[in-house]
Amino acid sequence: MRLIGFALLACLGSTALMAGTIDPCTAELLSVYLTSTTGCQIGGFVFGSFYYNPTALGTGSIVLASQIMVTPILGSAPGLQFSANWTGTGNGGTDSEIGYHMATVDGQAEISETTLGMTGTATGLANALLGEYVCPGGNFTDLCSANSQDVVHLSIGIGQNPGIQQPVGTFGPVSTLSVLKDVRVYGDGQGIATLSSITNEFPTPEPVTPLLALSGLLVMWRLRKRRTGR
Repeated sequence: MRLIGFALLACLGSTALMAGTIDPCTAELLSVYLTSTTGCQIGGFVFGSFYYNPTALGTGSIVLASQIMVTPILGSAPGLQFSANWTGTGNGGTDSEIGYHMATVDGQAEISETTLGMTGTATGLANALLGEYVCPGGNFTDLCSANSQDVVHLSIGIGQNPGIQQPVGTFGPVSTLSVLKDVRVYGDGQGIATLSSITNEFPTPEPVTPLLALSGLLVMWRLRKRRTGR
């Protein structure tokens, strides 16, 4: 991965993200997301400051931002799916760096876990690798230089030499974080590897509803009544 000079998110903090009305995230090409200056919302999270850097490997070719579809993931684990045709064959392949910033809408520290997923195939000596660096509670500037000790590394892969399988990362609750992922697909001289999609999800804790809280108070009241005989 090429991390030198990466200053993805220095200007976009949660305060700026939460100013005004934030539109919901929709299925759009990454090239569209790259030009957005306001960010977008999925559930209780806001995503913005997208970054992209493609590289051709050997005889391969780059995947353009206009060839990558970004789709919001809804539900109890909001996140993003990136879909494209990443292919490596023979002595060629492709590498894509994708980054973005996210924050909670209400400014509360509610982000404490992220999961990584991919869909693809590999034959022969080819492989497809997906690595990710997460900077909890801060912005990336040369890979979270201000608090590098807090960087969380995730990785998954398929095919020959798939690397360490670490699809889940946990950390102390934060209200902002930055993500930098690296997609690498390579034929390695003999074989074919393809990736059709990669995903990031951020599970959120189930909120305590007023009814559930009331039920708990009633149980405590009944237990106390039984003990006192009143």
